[in-house]
Amino acid sequence: MGEIGPIDLSVLVLPQYGQKPKIASANTAVHSIIEAAAEYLISEDINLVATTGQVLESMLQIKLCSETVTKELSKSNPSLSHILIPFMTEEPTLGVNISSCSPTILEAKLNRVDSKEYTSFINWVTEFTCGLINSIRPEGSFLDKLLPLCRLKVNFCQEVLPFVVYVCLVFSINNPIIRKLLSTYFTKFFSNFNSHRRSVSGSQPIHFDSPQHSKNNLFDIYSEFNIRHLMASLFVTLLFL
Repeated sequence: MGEIGPIDLSVLVLPQYGQKPKIASANTAVHSIIEAAAEYLISEDINLVATTGQVLESMLQIKLCSETVTKELSKSNPSLSHILIPFMTEEPTLGVNISSCSPTILEAKLNRVDSKEYTSFINWVTEFTCGLINSIRPEGSFLDKLLPLCRLKVNFCQEVLPFVVYVCLVFSINNPIIRKLLSTYFTKFFSNFNSHRRSVSGSQPIHFDSPQHSKNNLFDIYSEFNIRHLMASLFVTLLFL
């Protein structure tokens, strides 16, 4: 990732209508992810608060995340930095450096998401995000620590998804199979979305089981982001990484 340098992820973000994306740059992704997760500490849902606490504690045991709090958040968001102190350890570990994306696992996860003819928008975003994170190797990275919160909050999935896609694409530089898998999946998904026709391959396209709810969510995405811009940006990234 360091060889590529900073990259603006704002063109890949799927924000809720009227909101700015929280994770807009790969260069500040860890910082932004910690802030996005910490917002759920004040939720009225006790289970969500407990899960968020566990996720933050797990993340802040890693030196990269711990130093992000002490060196960056302490300056940009000192109040949050103080709130996170109880979740930190005195001797954070180096943690596991993300080193690859497994095309075998990625293909299996994408096929699993694609195999469900009827699903909710929430389930699709959750399974897709978690599936991509599961394909990133080795296990135990800071992204891996996000899985419990991703499974619980679809809004959090939508925030971290562009960065997770970016991480997978970084490793497609040396493994074009990854780029092909993602490109094929996005092409198929958007061409078959909300269609009652079978795809060329004979598999069933995804239909969201709550049409009005899913359309409202997607219209929010379209109006804020413009789906053509998304696909153009995504495929430019796929082609040139």
